[in-house]
Amino acid sequence: KGTPEIAGYELAGWNRPAKHIGGDYYDFFPFDKGRSWGLVLGDVSGKGVPAALLVSTLHSALRLLLDRLELGSDLFSRLNDHILASSAANKFITLLAARLDTATGVLHYLNAGHNPGILVHCRGGVEQMGPGGLPLGLLPGVSCRTEQATIEPGDLLCFYSDGITEAVGPDDVEFGFDRLAGLLADNCEAPLGDIIRRIDVEVSTHAGALPQGDDQTVLLLRRTALP
Repeated sequence: KGTPEIAGYELAGWNRPAKHIGGDYYDFFPFDKGRSWGLVLGDVSGKGVPAALLVSTLHSALRLLLDRLELGSDLFSRLNDHILASSAANKFITLLAARLDTATGVLHYLNAGHNPGILVHCRGGVEQMGPGGLPLGLLPGVSCRTEQATIEPGDLLCFYSDGITEAVGPDDVEFGFDRLAGLLADNCEAPLGDIIRRIDVEVSTHAGALPQGDDQTVLLLRRTALP
């Protein structure tokens, strides 16, 4: 329904489908009366109506499972089984989900075959949040390990879909992870809305006159710097 207000953090999300509707998905989940928050970004294989229908399945299943399970490997295993049973054999979902402790900045995350999340540290350095398991819906019985990162005051976190990094230019070169990470690092103190607009402009400029080939989604979170 909208981007939530999280004390001590700034948050923004953006999506542009390749067709009228798309197969990218992002969402937010409050835990412990807002003392921690879940952040999710997923990408369903394919585009258009079939992908959007599977997004709806993912959204419903995730909401129901989070009522009974912690955000962890068991939840991802059950989600994988559900997607496998309710979708075509050639359909799968990459998913990056995290639970943020708003007081400490500690982020526990699971990456099921998704693009690496990017954590830009304001004191220097870029941390990748790489895959810990296969995409959901590919094989039965798969698992996904939980990893941990810490968001310090001033740090910028970015989840995104491959429609950003795999956008191809006229020279057949992809926009790429390094270009996105560099853009985030160079603009880590800018307003989040400005960063999203910069990503949009840079990706569109890179693609030139070529049509958008895939859904594009960005989720940004920054911990407010201490005074």
